Formats: sequence, structure tokens, C-alpha cells
Amino acid sequence: MPHHARKKQPAVKWFIQEWGTLPNETLVVVGLTQKQIVARMKRSKFHKDVVEAFSRSEPLEDASAWVWLRQGRTMLWFPEWKNDWEHYNTLLHETNHLVYHIIRDKGMTNEIEAQAYQHEYLFDNIRRRLCAKPRTKTK
Repeated sequence: MPHHARKKQPAVKWFIQEWGTLPNETLVVVGLTQKQIVARMKRSKFHKDVVEAFSRSEPLEDASAWVWLRQGRTMLWFPEWKNDWEHYNTLLHETNHLVYHIIRDKGMTNEIEAQAYQHEYLFDNIRRRLCAKPRTKTK
């Protein structure tokens, strides 16, 4: 009987990234499908309206990443994360979308320095958390 290698599943990551000087937060998700995200949102007691809106959205699960926005709530999704320039560039691109929409919604489109600071802050903090090694349990 031939041995078939199983496709390695991407490491799952799920964390809330705060925005520093702004009161916003972004849910960062790696390696989960939309159905799995909805289930985790329910278990985590996310607001019912947010869960329903996300479950009705049409994420691009074959994309390299995407951003979901709803009334100031944001999510950044990756099918997988690797510590390489391709993924850094995708993160840079997607955090630009986040900053653009949140800054616009706050009426701060002329605050170029605030936008630049916010973009740097999000990119650096999300990248660090995505690249962090999982903690091992100690006895």
C-alpha cells in the first residue's frame, strides 16, 4: 500500500492587535477557513452583529490575504504565514488598507504623519507577533 504524505496544515494564529494611539483593534487570523473563524468568534463571544456580518461576507480564501472591515471593526486574514519577504510585502499591503479605511472613517485623511506612524506601528507589531515562536510548556 503506497504511503501518501499528508499536506502540512498551516500553523493557526489568532490574536487581537491594538492600534497604539487609536482605540481600534484588529483581529489577526492565520490558517483558518471562514467557517472556522465564525465558530471561534462565537466561542469568543464576539458581538452577534459582527459574527453575522462576517458569516455573510465573501472572503477570498484562495487569496494571499485579505482585510475585512465593518463599522470600525477590522480583521486581517492569511491562509498561512511564513517569515519571508513575500509575506512581509503582503502584510505591508494589507495594513495599508486597514490604515486607509480607519483613518478615513475618523476624518483624518489630511493627517499624513499620523497615517505613516499608524502604518509603521501596525506592520511592526503584527509582523513581530506572526513571527514569534510558539511558547512551549514548562514543567
